[in-house]
Amino acid sequence: LVEQYLPEHSEEDLKTIVMEEISRLPALGITSIQDNSPVEMLNYYRYLLEQRRLPVRVSVNPPIIEHLVEYRQFRRDFTGDRIRFGYLNGDIDGSIASQTAYLIQPYLSDVHDAGKPFIDRDLLNSMVHLADNEKFQAGMGAAGDAAVNLILNAYALSSRVNDPRDRRFRIEHLT
Repeated sequence: LVEQYLPEHSEEDLKTIVMEEISRLPALGITSIQDNSPVEMLNYYRYLLEQRRLPVRVSVNPPIIEHLVEYRQFRRDFTGDRIRFGYLNGDIDGSIASQTAYLIQPYLSDVHDAGKPFIDRDLLNSMVHLADNEKFQAGMGAAGDAAVNLILNAYALSSRVNDPRDRRFRIEHLT
């Protein structure tokens, strides 16, 4: 909706913008950040690191639904103390306040609306399974009780199918 009105930026423009904004963080007392941006953002951090201009520690948590092959390489590349590959993230639903959360029972204001998940159950199960099989942690956002059930079931299925180990699956934004 909004993206069509945003100005186009070249790769060099984006690199400059990221460099300028991230250089302001230490003056604000910020020493580390978490970034849930798409995989392309990792290349900017790599550039800043190579230029010795990355003033904060960065934990990158890119979307679960993209680029597992590239994520493997980034995870191998980023093992130092400045850039850390965190977990793969995604959202199952929206929020209670906007009535976009996925619920078991319908909203009181509309008995025909219980919200919808942003991702199909089978696709979610597949993405969690593939990420877990690659030993990536997953951190999914879920507000509604039906969304929480979806992700818990995906985590349980993956835990049963993949090798046993200490997993650190996450559910975020619970309301």
